[in-house]
Amino acid sequence: MSGRTQLRWLAVSSQLFLTCAVLFWPGVTRAANQARLVFGQERFTRSTGVPDTQSRQFTVPAYVTAPFTLDIINGNPESGNGAIPDAVSSGSLSVDGHEVVAEREFSKTTPRITKEISLTAGAHTLDVRLDSAPDSYIRVSIAGVIALGDLTQPRSGHTATLLADNNVLIAGGMSNGTAQRTAERFDVATLKATALSAPLAAARSDHAAALLPQRDALLTGGSDAAGPIPSAELYRAASATFSAIGASLPIARSGQSATLLLDGSILILGGHGVAGSAINQSESFDPNHDPLTGALFNPINGAFKLLPHALSVARSNHTATLLPSGQILVAGGRNDAGLLSSAELFDPASGRSTPLPSSLNIGRAEHSATLRSDGSVVIAGGVGGEGLLDSIEVYAPQSQSFAPLATKLIVARRNHTATLLSIGEILIAGGEGTSGTLAHAELIGPAEADTSAPQVMATAPANGSVGADLNGIVAVRFSEPVNVSSLTAANVRLSVAGQPIAAVVSAGESGLYAFIVPNALLAAGTTHTVSLENVRDLGGSALPSTSSSFTTVSAPSIASFSPAHGPKGTSVRVVGSAFDPTGPQRNIVSLGS
Repeated sequence: MSGRTQLRWLAVSSQLFLTCAVLFWPGVTRAANQARLVFGQERFTRSTGVPDTQSRQFTVPAYVTAPFTLDIINGNPESGNGAIPDAVSSGSLSVDGHEVVAEREFSKTTPRITKEISLTAGAHTLDVRLDSAPDSYIRVSIAGVIALGDLTQPRSGHTATLLADNNVLIAGGMSNGTAQRTAERFDVATLKATALSAPLAAARSDHAAALLPQRDALLTGGSDAAGPIPSAELYRAASATFSAIGASLPIARSGQSATLLLDGSILILGGHGVAGSAINQSESFDPNHDPLTGALFNPINGAFKLLPHALSVARSNHTATLLPSGQILVAGGRNDAGLLSSAELFDPASGRSTPLPSSLNIGRAEHSATLRSDGSVVIAGGVGGEGLLDSIEVYAPQSQSFAPLATKLIVARRNHTATLLSIGEILIAGGEGTSGTLAHAELIGPAEADTSAPQVMATAPANGSVGADLNGIVAVRFSEPVNVSSLTAANVRLSVAGQPIAAVVSAGESGLYAFIVPNALLAAGTTHTVSLENVRDLGGSALPSTSSSFTTVSAPSIASFSPAHGPKGTSVRVVGSAFDPTGPQRNIVSLGS
């Protein structure tokens, strides 16, 4: 293949996305600039009478840059030679009041008109004037270019975690046949990656990662040269360093998923163990597992707990995607029976999973799955029965069904990552391709313009609840991913009687959550208010100003205890109020010697 950029048009429902093929050098696949439609493709049809004039508004995102290309397909040029059926013979196009295609440029024998035009980021107006035979038509589109950078090194089986600062942490993975300790940050503003100087605490690939509510990321399990490993570590966002934590997975596993839940715990599903078989047992990581410590949210003191029946089907190298409903879509993967096309919905409230009646259109493992603003889930790439996949399908939560897309990945790949960025694009990064391990990155564009405002789906503690823990966190789940840049201390607040509570504000699951982690224990028996303002989704729509409240557990009091004296080992009966009813181990009474 030559080093020139090749363009191809791909249909997605009623939309078209222009993508670029990649440039190949020996042993390396690198990204070429990707073209992205900013308008169309739309058909304009001539009616009767006076010339038709139609206006359309369109917006150029800041990350789409020149050159901008206006493309006009005239009539039906694919049918016959000579005069083109239904072609427009007279017309003009203007952008922002400036004519870019003149009347003389149209004719019944002109199949296509392509012009380079000047545009800037922001809103624009397209005016189309047609003065030709009734029912003649043109199809119009305008595309710009996205300058997307590669990863700093080829990697496969890595993780990609959207951080609270709106950048993406890319960690570990395989490169040159070896599990890596390297990591990098992908900058959403520049669409470029930069290597981090600090290494992981342990080399790992095929691991799982999730952002914790206090802005650090938890990396769990995976494999090194000896096989699956049980260790876990934290990425410290403030210092951009990694450190091991004392807790380990009860079962060493690789190819598992990790999903953040509303209570701040991490759900770890599936994977395969040392023996190589897919694991049915799952587990959760609870940062505040010890009720006696009274500690603030601190993953260093966390613990893993087995969940023996979380999945209906044992699977590894699957995907687990949090939905706005709070359920988790678990799709595909593999087990001892082979590749899986089945899917299930895990309900954190019950701790159980329900098989879906519909399946993926093709069995696939080592794929990616990403929630979009419209609530659908984009499932891309992976490995199928005949090898690497470039196919994409979409899960629709309303019908609980999967449908294939005409759009395909630029590069067929497996063991890559997919991250929803604040610009609405899905970043596909790395993985294993036909040419080996990839540094190549590409973008999947938004399905359509997002015009609906986000809503609050759930809060924890629930609105109006009483008896909230003093060392708990506050969480909000939205109806769609919001822009994590809008989740600031000014926009997301916890207060008592109008006075703010000092806390860390963070995001989770690519903006589907907002978290408030107080800097100190909350006051007992006190009503707290959560306020949300100016929180915006990826399309810029604002969440209506929202508030909720909860009351913390009252401070316990002791009325009496008996006997008043006794030797060591004497049973003591304590009478009082406001003790924690969930278990005696959550109540400590200190007696004098």
